[in-house]
Amino acid sequence: MKKIGITGSSGFIGSHLLRWLTIRSEKFQVVEINRDDFSNNLLLDSKLKEIDILVHLAGKNRSSDYNEIEATNINLAKLIIKSLERVNSKPHVIISSSTQESQNNIYGKSKRISRELFVEWSNRSVASFTGLIIPNVFGPFSKPYYNTVVATFCHQLVNNQIPSVDIDNILHFIYIDELIHVILDIIENKKVGLTSIKARNNFWLENYADFDGDEKYKEEAKKENEYFDFIISFFRDIKKYFYVYKIQKWK
Repeated sequence: MKKIGITGSSGFIGSHLLRWLTIRSEKFQVVEINRDDFSNNLLLDSKLKEIDILVHLAGKNRSSDYNEIEATNINLAKLIIKSLERVNSKPHVIISSSTQESQNNIYGKSKRISRELFVEWSNRSVASFTGLIIPNVFGPFSKPYYNTVVATFCHQLVNNQIPSVDIDNILHFIYIDELIHVILDIIENKKVGLTSIKARNNFWLENYADFDGDEKYKEEAKKENEYFDFIISFFRDIKKYFYVYKIQKWK
């Protein structure tokens, strides 16, 4: 039986991975590495010492203080690496990064630097390492205004609000269960190196005000107890995921 440590197990991706691994309890034993463990070297060392695989998902991707995003993500990586070196532990480390690595923003920069720190550690320690470059993820239990624009739009619609798009753009998505299956495959087959996870859906997202019939959609959003079918207008190619919602305003 393999012992798998997970950071961020209460987060969106981490909670889904935890559930899948729990189902496979005959093959895997999960060691949850929580927020408090990072402020106590003894606790962190004791957990990292016993694991065969570490899936590092913890991090910060939203904050009013951009410096906090960078400092938090990089510091978490440094704390893990220092702990692994203190106890001479060499698990297969799998970390989540983002396609935003290639964009000029603080979050992407912090994820890239964190990944590079783990690459340096794996080279020094002769340990296995996998860096996941992940597109936008959506699915059950994602938080609006934090995890994904999909959750944000759904939240706005059921609360009789009008979603808006600040910048017209193409967004690349993968459904959470599809991502978890990719991670499980990496765990079971010990795939190493940089892995760019392919988006399963690419959507052109533009402000509803740019659509023909704009006033029609505004009026639809104001009606009591009307189905918000116009979500399809925001995600023209996502019908197979969103048509089933036919989101209705709650009384």
